[in-house]
Amino acid sequence: LKGNPLYVWQDYVAGTNPLDEEDAFTATITMEDGVPVIRWSPELSAEKAALRKYTVWGKAKLSDAKWSEVPEGSEGDYNFYRVTVEMK
Repeated sequence: LKGNPLYVWQDYVAGTNPLDEEDAFTATITMEDGVPVIRWSPELSAEKAALRKYTVWGKAKLSDAKWSEVPEGSEGDYNFYRVTVEMK
């Protein structure tokens, strides 16, 4: 589809609609009590989310060679983030 760079299977994994070019997997960061909180959309039902593994990755500096998996509760140790989703 024009405007949707994903294959249908990638939309399925992300939980987005392949026929809607506005529907996209997105991650957001907000600060709560001085700590970054990473969330993503779409927020799937518990049943559908249980079929997927979401991983938050971080870097202290963009020039760091590798992304590290961010353990829950240590988000404040990083400055840059990305979120991946895969089927379990």
